[in-house]
Amino acid sequence: SSAASDVYKRQVLHGLDNTRDDGSEDPDGDGFSNLEEFRLGANPRDPSEPRTTFFISISGNDQNPGTADAPWRTIGHAVNQAAELLDALERPGVIPASLRELADETRITLRAGAGVFQEDVTLVSGIRLQGAGTANTTVLGSVTMARFSSLLDLRVKEPVQARTALVEVDTGFVLLQRVTAEGLGGGS
Repeated sequence: SSAASDVYKRQVLHGLDNTRDDGSEDPDGDGFSNLEEFRLGANPRDPSEPRTTFFISISGNDQNPGTADAPWRTIGHAVNQAAELLDALERPGVIPASLRELADETRITLRAGAGVFQEDVTLVSGIRLQGAGTANTTVLGSVTMARFSSLLDLRVKEPVQARTALVEVDTGFVLLQRVTAEGLGGGS
C-alpha cells in the first residue's frame, strides 16, 4: 500500500475527520494535538497515548521499555529516548509567562527511583527529571539544564573533589523544586 493510503487508514482508525482541518484539536485532553499524536503514531482519542512518563531504576536495564514494571537503568539513556519523542513532535519552544506555564511546557517526565545514579546528566528542553525525594534519589555528578526543563525531588552530589558546577542552567527558564545540591566544600 502507498504511504498516502497508510495515512488515510490511520486517520480513519483513530476517528479523525479527513474532510476538515482538525490537526490543532485535542479531543482526549492530553495536551497533544491531533497532528502531534499522528506524527507519533499515537491514538488522538486515547489520553494514555503518547506515553509521557518514563521510569528509571538502579536495578533497571536500558534495553527495557522504560515502564514502571520494566524501567531503564540510566538517566542519560532516558533523556535520549525522551529527546527522540520530543523531536518527533517538532514543537517550537515558546517562552512562558509564568512558572505554571513552564511546568505545562515540560512534556516528558522521567521518574528516577530511589538510589544513586552515578552519571552527569544533561536535560534537554521539555524534560522533567523527578526523583523519589532528596533523601532517596541522588545524582552523583553534575546536571546541566536547558530552558523548559525541570528538576524535582532529588539530590545532586559532587563526586569526590570534582570541583565542577553541580547544577548548571544552559539557557533560562528552568524549574527547580525540592532539590538539594551538595559539594564544593561538602556543604549543601
